[in-house]
This record gives sequence, C-alpha cells and structure tokens, in this order.
Amino acid sequence: MGGLPIHEAVAAVNASAETLRLAAEKTPDKRNSFAERMAKLAKVKARWPRFHVVAQSESAPSFGEKIKQAAQRKAGATTTRKQHAEQSAKERSRYQPAQSRPRTKSD
Repeated sequence: MGGLPIHEAVAAVNASAETLRLAAEKTPDKRNSFAERMAKLAKVKARWPRFHVVAQSESAPSFGEKIKQAAQRKAGATTTRKQHAEQSAKERSRYQPAQSRPRTKSD
C-alpha cells in the first residue's frame, strides 16, 4: 500500500475536511445578521407604548350614566295598551276602504 503511516493520513484527511467545512461556511454580513436584526427589533419594540391612556373629560358622562340615560329613554318611549289602541284606530280610519258608489240603471 501507500507510503504514509495511518495516523498521518487521518490527520491529512481531517485537515482537508476542516478546510472544506470552513470554505463552505457562510460568514454573516453585519447588515443582514439575524441576531443584529432581532436586537434592532427588540430595541424598537421596547420604545413602543404598551397601552394607550385616554383621559376622560370631566363633562362627559361615564359609561354607567350613559346606560342609565338610555334605559330611561327606552322606558319613556314604550307605549301602553291604551296608546297602542288609539294609534291603531287612527291608522284604521286613515285607510278605510273607498265607499261604493250608488248603482245606476245602466249597471
């Protein structure tokens, strides 16, 4: 067989494999580095407000007061049976069928 001892041949193959591995490895560009992009995103996100605070003016009624007012308006807007009967009678009289004309001799 060959002229090299086995341990030297293994060392040469390992050195070649290491050289090929390093040549195939991509070096990350500083601008396109994933870690760099994530760090920038984390910094930007840390500056974002976590929630929005909306100050309510003193003159505006609270939500509970608005609900109470709406319930009062709704209660005042409902009709009673008597009011409903009166409204129905008005509508009925408005749409009475036309009176038939008196018949003539030619009919």
